[in-house]
Amino acid sequence: QVEVVKAVDQSSPDYMHPCLEGEPGFIITKGFNVMSGYVQNEEATRTALVKHDITHSPAEPSLPMNRLPWYVNLGDIGFWLQGKDHKDVYWMSRESELLIIGGANYSCAQINDDLKTFLIKQYPGLTQNDVVVGTVGMRINSEHEDECLVTVELSPSISQALQKRVREEFVSDALTAVKQRKLSKGAKPSRVRFGTVPKNFKGAILVKDMKRTWKEIIEQEDKS
Repeated sequence: QVEVVKAVDQSSPDYMHPCLEGEPGFIITKGFNVMSGYVQNEEATRTALVKHDITHSPAEPSLPMNRLPWYVNLGDIGFWLQGKDHKDVYWMSRESELLIIGGANYSCAQINDDLKTFLIKQYPGLTQNDVVVGTVGMRINSEHEDECLVTVELSPSISQALQKRVREEFVSDALTAVKQRKLSKGAKPSRVRFGTVPKNFKGAILVKDMKRTWKEIIEQEDKS
């Protein structure tokens, strides 16, 4: 059995709350083919395997499946869509590529696409090949909510005047777009830096590298 929930952190107010149809969340699973625990590690077992009723109706305890715990350590993000007679669950990304803001889950990949589209529309002269956007979520001022940290990489081929305009106006323009609901709340930038968006040889954004860079920037700011 597979479900998608808003949070798997027991301290979160959305802990094990089911996601709505199409809403990104944490994929959890249970079944007789799921492990029964970690060898000689009761604490890790308690964290990974939890008994929790996430259905909208009372569980039927007599059914063997309902007595099984949920495995919550997959680290995968996905969403569900209603099929003919069951839910279809779709994988999206790893846990590190999710933002939790205002009790809602947002895909970093979707935010990257939304902000890139916004940049191209907002600043005539920018093309698909001129800009790369990389977004990560990090908990800086809250234990339960992420801040949206955005890295924008501009091609050196675009004019200095356009680069200057984007650097000076992007944050305020993006915040205005969020207020006008032209961008989602998840795309509201908390901090923005202009620089290289790290990628692997396949072109996939290296989320861990971006988080490391942001961590160093924030630590430096705290020292100064």
